[in-house]
Amino acid sequence: MRLAVNEGRDETEAPAWVALPGLCCQAAGGEAAWTDALTAAWIMLHEAASITDNVEDRDPPADWWAQSGSAVALSVATGLYFSASQALNQLESASVDARTARDVRDEMLRRVLEMCSGQHLDLLQPRPTLATYWQVVGAKSGAFFGMACWAGARLATDEPRTLLGFQEFGVQLGLLIQILDDLKEYQALEQSSLSSDASPECLPDLRRSLPAAYVREVASPEVVDHFEQLLENPIATPDAGAQIVQMIERFGGAAYVLAELEIKRMKALEGLEISGARLPARDGLLRLLEAVYAPD
Repeated sequence: MRLAVNEGRDETEAPAWVALPGLCCQAAGGEAAWTDALTAAWIMLHEAASITDNVEDRDPPADWWAQSGSAVALSVATGLYFSASQALNQLESASVDARTARDVRDEMLRRVLEMCSGQHLDLLQPRPTLATYWQVVGAKSGAFFGMACWAGARLATDEPRTLLGFQEFGVQLGLLIQILDDLKEYQALEQSSLSSDASPECLPDLRRSLPAAYVREVASPEVVDHFEQLLENPIATPDAGAQIVQMIERFGGAAYVLAELEIKRMKALEGLEISGARLPARDGLLRLLEAVYAPD
């Protein structure tokens, strides 16, 4: 289950969500410049976690380490983890008081450990139940985006309800992004199943996805066994992709995913309301949410 986010952008273009710490700081009454070290640390943690996740899940390698191998990728990830920690040690030099800097560092390191626990569970449960799916994405995507929003706001305030609201906004945004990633994989499978030229070897792997977890929850054991066989070895069945899509549709998996997207969006809006976010940064956060949520 990937942490990386691809929103159809050029690889050299920074994703919109890198502005989250700065926007949340402004929305809580601070200045975006206060979050420079925090944002740098957050981006490095994201890249390090993405590399580690890619290697551990045995996903296709990125171009830059395809030839050199996973050992080089993990070496880079290790450097990024420590560089992120070093960046967090620069918070005081940005006129952040010692107590605030300590709170931010503690929160971010605690959430990184939570993300590690989610990745560990993901590796142990390659065919997650619905409950396990939500536990994993909550510990990975939810925790990652929640900590960015909480930490950004914490540089401007220590009011508990405000911080809780920003954190909830980030958690739900992270869940939205992960669910959308799963939906795009499912839509890619739909398109492949309609093509007579589609190769079974190129079918998206949905074993860890939300639609697959939902089918495991609602279908009979016999159906689930057949479903797992198709997911595990699609090459063995010429129309495996079409069968997988048909089963997901039959049991309402796609409809469930769309419903969960709307639920997460509404919860993100509720979190923003609780935070008392100030203009104009509040509008920036709303635009970011809608940009993530809007269909292609």
